[in-house]
Amino acid sequence: MRDLGMYLQGYEAGGTQEPKKVTGGLMGVPVGTKYNSRAEMFACGMHMHWLAGIATYKTAREKGKKEVVVANSIAMSGGFEDDLDASDRCPYTGAGMNDLLHTGRQYADQSISENASNRAMAAACDLGLPIRVVRGAPDKDSFSGKVYTYDGLYLVESYHLVVGKSGYKVARFDLVRLDGQPPVTSASVHFKQSRSALPAKQRPEDRPGFVMADLSLGTESLPVCVVNAFDESSPHWAPPPRPLKLPPGCDSVEKISAFFLETFPRSGGVPPKEAFAYLPCGVVARSASRVPAPPPRTPTSSELRALNACTLKDPTRGPYDAKGTLVNDGCLVYEGEPGYVRGEPVKCGSNATSVGLTHRMEVFRTEGKGWGVRSWDPIKAGEFVCEFTGEMLTHSEAEKRGEHEHEDAYEGAGEYDEYLFGLNPSHPEPLAALLKGEYDDEDVKKFKASGRTTPTPTQVQKLLDLAGLSAADAETQFELDGKRAGSFARFINSSDQPNLFAQAVVTGHLDPRQCRICLFACFDIPAMTELSYDYGSEYQTNLLGDEYREQLARGSR
Repeated sequence: MRDLGMYLQGYEAGGTQEPKKVTGGLMGVPVGTKYNSRAEMFACGMHMHWLAGIATYKTAREKGKKEVVVANSIAMSGGFEDDLDASDRCPYTGAGMNDLLHTGRQYADQSISENASNRAMAAACDLGLPIRVVRGAPDKDSFSGKVYTYDGLYLVESYHLVVGKSGYKVARFDLVRLDGQPPVTSASVHFKQSRSALPAKQRPEDRPGFVMADLSLGTESLPVCVVNAFDESSPHWAPPPRPLKLPPGCDSVEKISAFFLETFPRSGGVPPKEAFAYLPCGVVARSASRVPAPPPRTPTSSELRALNACTLKDPTRGPYDAKGTLVNDGCLVYEGEPGYVRGEPVKCGSNATSVGLTHRMEVFRTEGKGWGVRSWDPIKAGEFVCEFTGEMLTHSEAEKRGEHEHEDAYEGAGEYDEYLFGLNPSHPEPLAALLKGEYDDEDVKKFKASGRTTPTPTQVQKLLDLAGLSAADAETQFELDGKRAGSFARFINSSDQPNLFAQAVVTGHLDPRQCRICLFACFDIPAMTELSYDYGSEYQTNLLGDEYREQLARGSR
């Protein structure tokens, strides 16, 4: 959006003119030419669409014949889950039915004949017309966050529909690079591909800047390493996180308060900034007086189908494939029992999160963004990564806690960090509002435009009935606070180009109000890539204020 704004400002000032659309190479533009934004490519005539991956123009098969719309350039940046790239030969995923703004995943079948961009690609193939190929890759030195490299002319060798990773049909265009051109100068679009993991025998103690072998203190299924490559002379250095292991039975907000009071008596039970009680995946500390634990219950197979039919994009399918990969997301996922192999839980078609961590995680000190999180192992699209855990509060309790921390400067140095996460599975509207049909149509339209689903009043009533909840119960909203107690997920930074997304999940009971916040991979994530998800517009506006654009440009909180 930053480079689009630049282009529009220039266009309105009369300093940017729209060049003529042409096929083939551009005169005076050699292979290897780099652009710092899509707007720059647009202004120079290289790729004349500020967002779409396929740019088109009208041409005539023969002089005097009817004009045909054909593709003349594509911009590859790994935005689709089925994208692949091998430089001189590469299949290209067509346009349409992709949740680009949220998960990057397909949510319906694509069509070649009914989509204008895909028809234009097919026409270029039928006419034998070359297409300019530009590859985009992240670049911290570019103001737009990416650099785009012109890699020459390609022909569309063939096109067809194939079944993609999410089980839907996608348009596949097979590209082959024309001979006689200079070698490709950009790298393939590797940031969507699986980079090698760290060695299986990698020891945390051997990592540069080693701080701690296991932040989780043995409570997660895999250890979480902590490193800090900056020394104390660096402005980026900070004291390491200080996790605290709760004693057995310390499972409520009230008991955690008592634990902190005993641990930090001089500060009245207020822990220092670095300290927090560690709550691993699958563990929640409820406010005993305000948040009653729902009755434990695993839904039957028929109940599970009925529940997920109300909340998932495709009501005819379950959320996971046989390996526990999320292939059908929605506003809420209900889980059944995990699979078991030799007595140990494993991912399966009805449960992907109960097994805990399956990737080796590392908390590391970033340059200018505080602490961040990355994985020693590559993560595949749709895989469960981790859970944001914390103290479960009522909405009113969370508001009071936030106001109190603002006033008292919780960290003692005038700084304020917020780790509140609203448990609102029917986002963008509260459950009670959807039950009554009282919601903002525009908000719901935007939500559905991203490929997500919003339950109807009838479906909300079915969720409540199966959970044994009343309409009055639907008025109660809960939030998670990961500040005093939480998992390593509290260190995952925000980004406007995230590689994770938050999925509300209900496990072990049927109460949709007390869902878990599970983070899944939007697309294939190479090993040692910083993980991020979008905290949302409310966080950006209320907490980041006037500086949020600059901070989001760095991918920070």
